Formats: sequence, structure tokens, C-alpha cells
Amino acid sequence: MACGSERFISWRSHPVICAVLLVWMLFSGGATAQTDTSAAARDTEVREILPDSGSIPCPANPIASGYGARGLFGVCHDSVASSYMRGGFVHLFRPCRGDTAWPTVFFLHGIGAHDPVNYLELLEHLASRGHAVIFSPYAQASAMARPAAAYKMLRGGFEQGVGQWRSLLDSSRMGFVGHSYGAGAIPAISYQWTSEKGWGGAGTFLYSMAPYYSYEITQQQLASFPARATLIMQVFEDDYINDHRMAKDIFDNICIPLAHKNFVVLHSDSSEGLQLDAVHEVPQGTAAGLKCDMLDFYGIWRLVDALADYTLRNDTAARSIALGSGCCAQMFMGVWPNGKAVRELSAAHTAYVLHPQNRFINFWNHDRNPRYLETTVFEDHSRLRQRRHTTIRNYMTVRPGSAGSPESLKIVRSEDSAGFLPIDSGYGAPGPYKVTKRTLPHPGLGHGKVYILSPQGIDHAVPVIVFLHGFTWPMPDYYQGLITNIVSQGYHVVFPSYLLYRMVAGNRRLYDLMVSGTQEALGILGADADTSRIGFIGHSYGAGAVPAIAWHFLKLKSWGKEGAFMFIAAPWYVYNFKPYQFSTFPDHVRLLVEVFEGDHFNDWRMAEDLFYSFTTIPDKNKDFIIVHNDYYGDEELEAEHTSPLSSGDDDIDAIDYYALYRMATALAAASFENSEEAHAVALGNGSAVQTDMGAWPDGTPVTRLTVTDRPVTPHHQSIFLFSWYRLWNKRRRHYTPIEKARPAWLYRTKKDQ
Repeated sequence: MACGSERFISWRSHPVICAVLLVWMLFSGGATAQTDTSAAARDTEVREILPDSGSIPCPANPIASGYGARGLFGVCHDSVASSYMRGGFVHLFRPCRGDTAWPTVFFLHGIGAHDPVNYLELLEHLASRGHAVIFSPYAQASAMARPAAAYKMLRGGFEQGVGQWRSLLDSSRMGFVGHSYGAGAIPAISYQWTSEKGWGGAGTFLYSMAPYYSYEITQQQLASFPARATLIMQVFEDDYINDHRMAKDIFDNICIPLAHKNFVVLHSDSSEGLQLDAVHEVPQGTAAGLKCDMLDFYGIWRLVDALADYTLRNDTAARSIALGSGCCAQMFMGVWPNGKAVRELSAAHTAYVLHPQNRFINFWNHDRNPRYLETTVFEDHSRLRQRRHTTIRNYMTVRPGSAGSPESLKIVRSEDSAGFLPIDSGYGAPGPYKVTKRTLPHPGLGHGKVYILSPQGIDHAVPVIVFLHGFTWPMPDYYQGLITNIVSQGYHVVFPSYLLYRMVAGNRRLYDLMVSGTQEALGILGADADTSRIGFIGHSYGAGAVPAIAWHFLKLKSWGKEGAFMFIAAPWYVYNFKPYQFSTFPDHVRLLVEVFEGDHFNDWRMAEDLFYSFTTIPDKNKDFIIVHNDYYGDEELEAEHTSPLSSGDDDIDAIDYYALYRMATALAAASFENSEEAHAVALGNGSAVQTDMGAWPDGTPVTRLTVTDRPVTPHHQSIFLFSWYRLWNKRRRHYTPIEKARPAWLYRTKKDQ
């Protein structure tokens, strides 16, 4: 939404621009369509509407051929005075050949950008690729105060343009490209032209960038949207204007098959003083005070070209670029001058949000949003609703493992889980060693046991990994898929149960049981354990205990000097760990913090807190990972709190293979062997090799991991059973969640009133 941008420059406030535009309008005949001239002359004419001073030069497009490269046609520009917006003009950008009808693209601009000069590079690019692009203006004041009036201007301008240039337009092939407010209008406008006017029978595509609220579209209309259409819904990582929930809402509810739509995130990046800012204004060009860069060339032009060619011209080769669901060909974003790859885009056939509402000026729960109460409510799940499924009381009820749990649990085979195949080589694949399990009585006051799982056939000391289980899963059998994979690589896994007959949340005795159980196991292992290399893996309650337990062995006993790591998954509250311990923690330790999109137990803010609070660990040695839900056809992949489990009803699937087995074994190899290859997999800062999640049986990529060094919890605390501000959380006064630290200007929800 251009009105919210500090970088937006209105051409009306620039005398040079005004003068150039006035001359252009006089010579173009204002309201009359222009006649064709040569390609060279027309190219010159189009560029005359650019300001000749005060703009940023647009660098040469690095894409020389294929999708994203400039097309073969010279570009002609025509205009006609709008009958619906006073002082406005409807514009047409098209190939200069006048002997054919071109696929029609309707372009819907952002607020305040009603002159095409603001998007000139993108408009000209689309036309050079063989499209007739109609640009319809609407008034900024109407858009903010009376959306119905703005939509009327948009519709009227498009109809007027079609009437004016009908002989140049191919009504059977059609596309809609929109930004911000215009992107929010795409559902309503495109539904009118597809369902009511019957256009686009041979192909229709929608390309929506950072959409604003969507008006004049009903749930019924979205549910009956023509399934032949294709869609790219695109958001920008550092957009603080329009809430990504608007994009997810339309993406989830529009009746376009999963195979025909992708949700794309463009990321910011930097290298040697050069910067790519994935902000709200990315699609605009030099006249808006911006410059074209890799985000334009690879992140927008390349994708829209591929989507148009696949949809309108049956170019099957374009499908992997436009709708690759995160395949490597789609993710590529070019290279920096030093040869380093630009950070890849994220793409999937499922949509997700990365930021809380108060990051955005135009947030989901705003009164202006007509779909706020009509469709999916993203953050207002009450705790009462969650208690119908799980309560704190029944969560805290744990039976003694020796009496209430079997000694061995059944592992679910991969073929029972949507046909996902195990990793057959590299990190995450089964190792060469068979696994033995020893069970010891716990030396502490608990009634649980200590388990030692070791690789067979090794006659020398090997690294040790301490596994701290979740609150109600006190046996390694619950995690046997993950543990078996780790041990098969040649590591010992020590699994100390911390059960007590009476459980008290945060009781110091639970942590004492973890320490004493680990020490007992290491005493049994003796010289077979290489304590100079040690790792800690924790889940849920056990994940919250990892800092304190790791501190005991790394700092107090000076273990792990030759290599150490922590893998913290879906952590609960942290106890027995003082603030000063974060800032004095050993700096050679590697860290992964992982959360699951469908987890409604533990507030992600606990994970966020841990990631930021380990200040001694450099960014290159730590990553924050979000594991996403996915669905394809009738199959669903749920990234939930119990994802690390692999027994009973907990299937082994792609989440286990890639987000758990692969990450854990690569992190261990990076820490214990200093393997650069392993480091790239476990701590790749969002690289393609790190975020890979395998594929569905038909080859469609599973939604990739999101990896960041700037985590912020996108969900309201009310969706979590154990929220950040519960009195149980001893860290609530030592860390302020990121969204609370951000300015709350313009943040006013219906709940807060």
C-alpha cells in the first residue's frame, strides 16, 4: 500500500515530472488512442513519462534470456481520459505490433500510485513479453474512505479500456496483476471477469503482491471461483504495511486447486555493503524512488512471466518456475557481484504467517477488514476452546513409568504415513550401526529409569548425546525413530527419566533427576564415552531444561571442549537458569531451536527467548527453525507438538526424516567432526539444502522449513495452553517478546477496545 511508504514519491509534488507528463499528455492527444509507430520510437515515447531527474537508475537486467528477461517486442503506450476518476487516465501498454490480439492483463495499482509511472518498469516488461496491459486508476481518498467507490473506478476503467482497445485484446487469455490495495481487489475484479463476463476460457492467472483488505467478494464466490485459474500469492518478509494474513486468507479460501497455486515469500538479503530490502514497495520502480534489483528481476518478473506462459501459452517448462512449490529452480534469486547466491525465495502450495499483527499498520483484526469475522480467525482461539481437547490438569497427570507404561512400544512404519520414503543417503539416513539398549534403575528419588542406547561393534570412545524427554513421555520408545537414527550414526544416547510420584511443575528435583540420571549412565559407559564431545536434545519440558543441564556439564564439569550442541524442540518454561548464565555460556556451542506450526501447547515465545538470550553463540552457529503443516490431496502433514514422537499413533513421516533426523545428525556431525557439509545442512541460514523437506509421492515438494535469525512469534498467546505470561514462567520479567518491543502505533483491535 503505497500511502504507507516513506519512500513513495508523488509525481504531483515533483515539478520536473509534472512538466514532462504535461508535454507527454499534450502530444499523446490526452483522451484519444494513439496510432502505431515503430518499435524504437514507441520505446522512446514510453520512457519519456519517466522523470528525468531525482530518480534512481535501474541497473541492467541480469537475466539475458528466458523467464524474467525482457521480451522480444517493442512497447507502445496509449491512454484515454477516465470517465470514472476525475483527472485520471486509463492506460494501455502493449507490443507495438497492431495486427494481432494480445492476452489481456489487468493491472491493479496500490493506493496513491494511480499514475503508471510508478510501476513503469514492470508494466513495460509485461508488454514486451506479449501482453496488452490495461492500467485503471482510482482515487486515494475514495480507496480509504469508500472502498465501493474505488472498486467502481477500477471496474469502470477496465471496462472503458476494453471498449477503447477491444481489437487488440484476446479475451480468452487473461491475467490480473496487483499490488497492495489493488492486490486486495483482485478476487472481486477477477471473479467479475471470469464468472460474470466469461473471459479467460483458455487461461486465467492471478498474481497478487502484498494484498490489502479484500472487499466485495463473498465466501461463496471464493468457493465457486473457476478452478482453471492459476495463482501466485506473494508477500515480502519485511513488509510492515499489510498483514500477511490477508494473503493467507484469500490463498486458503479461493477455490483454486493446490497444484495451481503457490504462496511465495521474498526475503531481504545483504552482501558486502549491498542490500536487498523485501519491503512493501518492492514492485514499484524508479519514479517511486526505488530501483530495480534482484527482488524485481528474479522475485517478480521471472515468476509472473513463468505463470503467464504456463497458463496462457501452455508452456509446461514454465510450471516448475511458477508453481514449483519450493523446488530449487523456482527458489533461485540470482547472485551477488562477488558470486555469492542471493537468499532464495520461499514458496509452497500452503500459506503461513511469520509475524504478529502489531507489526503491521493494516492488521487483520482491523475494523476496515470485512473478512475479519467472515472467515478464518487467525489469533482469537480462546483457552476455553483448547481445554475441550487438553487441560493443564490432565497434562500434569502422569502415571509412573514402571507401572503404567509398557516396556516397549510399537514403532509406526513409514509406509503407513502418506507414502513418505526415508532418506536413503546423507544426513538423516540410517547409519551403519545396530542399536543396543540398557535399562538401569534411577539412582535418584524417582521411580523412573535411566536408558543407555549405544551403537554395536565400536571399540573406542564415541560422543554422547543426552536426550531430555517431554513431560509425559518418559521412555526412549516414545522417541525410538529419532533415537535409533542418531545412535546408528555411532553416538551414545543417554535417556534419563525424571518421573516423580507427585509431579510439581518447575520442581528443582526434576532437574536433579536429569543430572543424576545422566551422571549414572556416563559412569556405566566409562571409557566408552567421549565426554569432550557432547550434545543435548530436548523436547517440550525437557527442551526447557536443556540450558540448565547443558550448563552443568559444559560449564561446571568442562565437558564438550572438542564439540558441543543443543537441539531444543518446542520448549516449555525454563527453570534453574539465571540470566547471567546466558551471557557467559560457552561460545563454541552450536544451537538449533525448532518450533512446529501446529503446536498449541507451548508458546513459541519460550523458543524465541532462548534463541535471542544465548548471546555468546554467534549467528553463524545458531538457527531458529519453523516446521510447517502441509497437505496435498487427501493427505495431511501435521507439524504439531508431538511431532518428535514415533510410537503408538505418532506416524513417522517427512517431518521426522527431514526436520528431526536430518537436523539432529547434521548438527552432531557439524559439532563433533567440524564438517562444513553438515554445518550447511544444520545451520545453513535458510539455504535450499537446509530447508529441504523432501517430496510427496508424486514429486511435489513438501513445504520447506522456515529458517531465521530474527524469530518473532506470529500468534497471539491465547492459542497456546502454556502462554508466555503465565505465572509459571520465571523468565517473563527477563525477556520482552519481540512484538511487545515494537511500536504499537495504529494497533487497535476489536478485542482491545
